[in-house]
Amino acid sequence: VKQVISQYTGVRRSRNIYTMFLMLLVVVGASGEFREDAYVSCPLDVTLLTDPLGSLSSPGRYPDYYMNNQHCEWNVRAPEGYTVMLRFRGVQLWDPAHYVTVKDGGDAMDNLLYRWTGLTTVHSPARPAPIITYTNQVFIAFEAFEGDDRVNMEGFYLDYRMLPAGTPHPGECVDPGPIVNGRVVPPHGPYRLGDKLRLECASGTESTSAEGDVFQCEQLEADSFPRWSLPEGELLSDVSCEAQCQLTDEHSSYGAIRSPGWPDPHHEEPNRACRWTINPARGYGLRLYFNRTDFRAEDEYIEVKGRGVHLRLNQLNPYPENKTVHTDPNLDSGRLDVAYYGKFIRGTSVEVFYSSGYCSDPGGIPYGSRNDTTSSPSTAPSEPDRTVFLPGDSVTYSCEAGYELVGQATLTCVQGTVYLYQWDNGRPYC
Repeated sequence: VKQVISQYTGVRRSRNIYTMFLMLLVVVGASGEFREDAYVSCPLDVTLLTDPLGSLSSPGRYPDYYMNNQHCEWNVRAPEGYTVMLRFRGVQLWDPAHYVTVKDGGDAMDNLLYRWTGLTTVHSPARPAPIITYTNQVFIAFEAFEGDDRVNMEGFYLDYRMLPAGTPHPGECVDPGPIVNGRVVPPHGPYRLGDKLRLECASGTESTSAEGDVFQCEQLEADSFPRWSLPEGELLSDVSCEAQCQLTDEHSSYGAIRSPGWPDPHHEEPNRACRWTINPARGYGLRLYFNRTDFRAEDEYIEVKGRGVHLRLNQLNPYPENKTVHTDPNLDSGRLDVAYYGKFIRGTSVEVFYSSGYCSDPGGIPYGSRNDTTSSPSTAPSEPDRTVFLPGDSVTYSCEAGYELVGQATLTCVQGTVYLYQWDNGRPYC
């Protein structure tokens, strides 16, 4: 009885037999086996789990709901010479202050491997790949202290198993899992020492990391775990791609303007004079497509100025004709500003797709090179710092010796649907 309760609910073994008996009634079914949909309580302190395999979950009833205003901790400890493998069935949390953490080898922040919050899982549950520790013990923590006592989301559930040491590959960095509004390239490990990871954010969003969008797997000390090149205490799983209130794009031929909190219609924050500036190459035209506006007060409006355009949208006039604006061909140069006015701005207040009559430089790839095939001038007229690719032009990538290309090698500038012209595929990787 004690073993089952400790393994699946985290109840301390010092609890009295009456409490244990009541919990056994709800946790163990008629067959004596653990049921995934059983109600699970939260341990009062760090619960030590030493059985060779088992399961644990957030308090509540996975996957129907989890209980709020809780702090739970578990320590899965294997014998010396063993490691621990965790298999999460899912992680879904409601609030950015709700979190699940996994620490390897100790309970200090330096041992942090993974962290999930409501910021990254509220819209779609995380389904992490299996995690194998480097040491013989792992600490799992769950905390939720914002909102109602019961949250109708999954919470988390995991199975663990102890494995002989040597199962994980030495010298590898942790797979970051899914990135909100973005993707990582390469998308899956193993990520070995020296490997680089590129974060590609959805158009109109930027990396929240001060390190930018390229990270390297490194080992700072001989006895330390391999980690991504991030400031102390920051994990790659914490990084997301977020729409910005202020943005200047001087290089792209096509892209998107999106308000902070995109795409959440319930996200609302004070407007900080949000303004977006674009400046594609002159002489190729510019089209704006207003995919979404969301005015909820009379004093809220969007103003567009530049390249011969002066437009104001509001509650009475939320979209231009056919949702589209074309710049004046005779005034096709200089910056164009899109500004939002109002006390508050929401995740759906602004979504504009802009494009011009060419494709801009798609960029290079780590450990690779490229060959350009173009019938157009290599640079825009009177703008030697801009590379221009016209419809039909292409870029072909190849890898250095010892690396294999993954993805489509050749990108071609083609006519788009949302955009006038765009590359027909994303960049490959080596």
